[in-house]
Formats: sequence, structure tokens, C-alpha cells
Amino acid sequence: MLAPLVVLTAIVAVAWTVGDDGAALPEGRVVSFEVPPGTAAALRRGETVADVFPEELTLTVGDWLEVVNRDDEVHRVGPVVARGGETARVRFYEPGRFDVVCSMGHDSVRIVVRKA
Repeated sequence: MLAPLVVLTAIVAVAWTVGDDGAALPEGRVVSFEVPPGTAAALRRGETVADVFPEELTLTVGDWLEVVNRDDEVHRVGPVVARGGETARVRFYEPGRFDVVCSMGHDSVRIVVRKA
């Protein structure tokens, strides 16, 4: 069962943007993941989906985590929540290790943010 709440093991300072307006993002690497169409339906049927998101992701302070949702249902990974057809981004400003909820085939994932 997918949990509706995001669970963080530590407080993280983030900034977020929603939408794909083509505006330039501030400095920092953008680490992007695409959710294929039909992902939520396949998971409900108990099917294994292709690895959309890793079980552990390492970022650097200032990096953006982006989810491009091509599915027609909401997907989340930690603080990034993208409705169907949306692109959502979060920027990490503080180092830390965060165990977060993921709706893309993992019960949880770990995001490690390292100092620049």
C-alpha cells in the first residue's frame, strides 16, 4: 500500500516549483526521472514496473530533484509531488540523509544530500 504522507527522518530545507514553463532554473544540477504512462495502474495490478526511481539517490547541496510525470495519476518521491502530466522539482539546500515515501514501486527510498 502506498502511504499518502511523506516521511522524512530529518528536516530538510527545500524550494520547489511545479509545472513545465520552460523558465531557467537557478544554478545547480537537475537530476530528472520520468514516470511512464500507466505506472500507477500497473502497480495496482501488482506488476513490477521498470526502475523509475532508484532505492538510493545521492545529490549535492544545490541540486534539483525533478519528476516528469507522464502518467495520469499523482506520483511522489519524498517532497516532490507531481500530478498527472506535470513536472515538479525540489531543490535541496542542506546536507542530510532522508528516508522518504515513493509511489513508483518502492516502499521507501533514501536521498543522501552531500555538501558541495
